[in-house]
Amino acid sequence: MKTSDNLNGAIFLVLAMFCYTSGDTLVKFMTGNLNLGQIIAVRGIIAFFIVAAIIHYKKQWGGILFLKDKWVILRTIAETLATFFFFTGLSKTPIGDTAAIMQVIPLTVTLGAALFLGESVGWRRWIAILIGLLGVMIIIRPGFEGFNTYTLYIAAAVMMVTFRDLVTRRFSKQTPTLMVNLLTNLAAIPLGLLMLAPSSGWQPMSSLDLAYIVLGAITIIVASQTIILAMRTAEISSIAPLRYIALPIAIAYGFLVFGDVPDIWMIIGSAIVVCMGIYTFHRERILKQKTQAKLV
Repeated sequence: MKTSDNLNGAIFLVLAMFCYTSGDTLVKFMTGNLNLGQIIAVRGIIAFFIVAAIIHYKKQWGGILFLKDKWVILRTIAETLATFFFFTGLSKTPIGDTAAIMQVIPLTVTLGAALFLGESVGWRRWIAILIGLLGVMIIIRPGFEGFNTYTLYIAAAVMMVTFRDLVTRRFSKQTPTLMVNLLTNLAAIPLGLLMLAPSSGWQPMSSLDLAYIVLGAITIIVASQTIILAMRTAEISSIAPLRYIALPIAIAYGFLVFGDVPDIWMIIGSAIVVCMGIYTFHRERILKQKTQAKLV
């Protein structure tokens, strides 16, 4: 693969991480004025129509037949549940802590691929996975003073995102990304409306609130598209560690927007998770190079 391809892929991935984290920050910020379900529903409506307009412009409505695919449906269900768990936890948890817990996903995907897809995982990566999970436990600290029960929602989101990513591996190459994006945003609308009932209900929105939600919808669309471009443009093992740039971005947002300062346990746990994740990517790259060498 060309060096320029890896460079372009790296740029796409960094942009995706920035947009994901920015979108999450916007949602957390808006929960101070609006109902969380309302934010999710309105953002879903706006994102749905933006993606539909892009599909119409590109004349790609023929891809709507792929929405009947069972893997697309399962992915949508997982994504919807992940949205519920993640934003419920994020609304009551510092964004830096939330981002730190989510960094374990590359490890859990590796674990899931070994357990459910039969992929080979060596003892070194098994140890890295276990140490990474220990890092998450340090961040969450169940049973200790300062434990936030809402971090368990983030842990549930990790499981749903892991399932989502494993299901995505079952997609055929012909599965249109925009259609998957469209269905995901469509599913967010009833989710948000259902979340309205047990809370404070619909709140009046100012023009500024609506502007924030529109910006949030744009960031999630850009994030979804750029991360796919990154995965299709570059060698994944070369750029995957750049996923962890989301953590310092989230910590910076947490400090600048919400005044959050990470404690020593969050820093230690995050360092463990990130180091184990990077090591896992490193081992995957070595194994891939060995496999390619045998084929030559």
